[in-house]
Amino acid sequence: MQRETTFFIIISMEIIKKAHETFDNFTLNRKFTCIICFVLAMTVLGTGAGLWITYHSGNKLLYEATKESLDHSSSVIAERLSNIEDMTGMILADASIQSTLSAASDPGASDNDKNEAFRTLSYTIPDYYQNFRSNGIYYINLYNPSYTTYSNLARCRDLPAQIEEDLLERAHRHSGYPVWVTDYCSEYGLFLVRDVRRAKDFELDTLGTILVNVDLSEVVRSASDQVLDSAPLSYAIYQDGREIYRSPVLNEESADLLYRSFSSNYGTMRQGNTSYFYSRGRIPEFGWDYLCLRPNGSVMQARSLSMFISVGVIALTFSAGLFLSGKMFQTVSRHFYRLLEKMKQFGSDETVLPSAGFDYSGRTDEIGALHQGFDRMALQVQELIQKNYVSELLAKDARLKFLENQINPHFLYNTLESINSYAKSMDAEPISQMVEALGSLLRITLSRNSASSVIKSELDIVKDYMDIIQVRFGERIEYEVEVPEELYLISIPRLTLQPLVENAINYALEEMTEVCHIRIEGKRESGNVFLMVSNNGSQFPENLLDQLEKNEIEPHGFGIGLLNIDKRIKLQFGEAYGLYVYNEELEDLAVVQVCLPDSGGDL
Repeated sequence: MQRETTFFIIISMEIIKKAHETFDNFTLNRKFTCIICFVLAMTVLGTGAGLWITYHSGNKLLYEATKESLDHSSSVIAERLSNIEDMTGMILADASIQSTLSAASDPGASDNDKNEAFRTLSYTIPDYYQNFRSNGIYYINLYNPSYTTYSNLARCRDLPAQIEEDLLERAHRHSGYPVWVTDYCSEYGLFLVRDVRRAKDFELDTLGTILVNVDLSEVVRSASDQVLDSAPLSYAIYQDGREIYRSPVLNEESADLLYRSFSSNYGTMRQGNTSYFYSRGRIPEFGWDYLCLRPNGSVMQARSLSMFISVGVIALTFSAGLFLSGKMFQTVSRHFYRLLEKMKQFGSDETVLPSAGFDYSGRTDEIGALHQGFDRMALQVQELIQKNYVSELLAKDARLKFLENQINPHFLYNTLESINSYAKSMDAEPISQMVEALGSLLRITLSRNSASSVIKSELDIVKDYMDIIQVRFGERIEYEVEVPEELYLISIPRLTLQPLVENAINYALEEMTEVCHIRIEGKRESGNVFLMVSNNGSQFPENLLDQLEKNEIEPHGFGIGLLNIDKRIKLQFGEAYGLYVYNEELEDLAVVQVCLPDSGGDL
């Protein structure tokens, strides 16, 4: 037997392995077809099992549900009675009632004061009655040593004085706590009594007594309305084994038999020609036991309805499963085909981002991850191509625009040194200064091949350039630098500041007769470094950089250009950095602001 079992396990495992390998090699269409068939098969099996379980356990489940429904009605009874208790607590705490009862009980109060107090109570108590009568309250009385207030005098005329005195005495014995009196339920209804104690300064002397008469039939009727179907309910309520209420249609002998003899908390019984479902339970808030009966015909009707709904739900679920499985197949396969199409598009043209005609950015499943990953890869490829190409192009353009012709540095340096020596021999000091400044400027520019520099080096280039300019223009130009030394080692693209100064001179100096002021300022702020190049005598057009980008303005004058510098900064540090041009109207200044990341390059 053991050998046969082992052989069977081995054969089963081989079959599963072969099936798995076969499934792995299926096309996507076949895989989804197999999945749908498997789901449908499991659905059919589950449906059959569910119907079988429903058929064999339906009665028990239905009776338990019916019991819960009937038990809910008992909780409604407890809720109504608790609301009445809460109402008496509100009366006790009512400041108006406290003051009026105190006035009525005050031996020194005048007749007018007492009458005014009685008038106040005569409409306050009926107000409470109107607000809480839906809880089954028949009437409310408020007793005072001098006067009694009635919510409905006609309804309490039949209450014997002896019973009334007994109720008041029970209230006095419980010191302000609510007391439910069930001794007179069969003839006069259920009573709730409690003393009203003086709350001021916690004196707690008795000011009066509240008596509430409750119509249990009305409370039971209200509870019956909470049951879902319209079948009438019959109730019997017991306290310490003594019946305090029984619906008129309920047979006394049958009710007593069910309460005292049957051990089950629910079941069925027959009274006359009618079958009933009964439920026994307890209302713990008041220590009462109850017996509730409902015609069994409504229960069986509910069962039939439940079975009909169950079969309908199963059929609807089965149909929806078929429909949704087909839609799921189409949806998933469509997304894969879109991904393949995007791959083909990008393979044929890497300069254009592929589009599938559907936004996958918000999807968090595997399909969304595939599309998002491919889109990121395509964008990164494009960015790398663009960055490398544009960066190289701009670097070459910067060098070509600074030096329009390729010059042999050694030949140029030797020539400048010869000119400088000849100028010194002729005592031509201005010429010597210009030649020395130009030589220094060219050495700094031509000796470094890196696209990046630091602020100090850029300021040195500007100084050499301004030495030449000041020899040329003399007193017509003034130049000052206010850049803290702590910013000298901050990274900056090469040839950033000198072109800005040059452009400022081209735009301003040649258009004015007064002195041109050029100023370079630097500061740290909010994790960034800002360099401001300002000049007087000119103003920037509105949205200058946008107009240059769109070729709406033709740049003039020698220099690399604002747009070139802005692009090189963004390429090196990111889109958050670059140039910002604006005018300071009050000081008649044109300002170019360079925004750089704070790399922390302190000296």
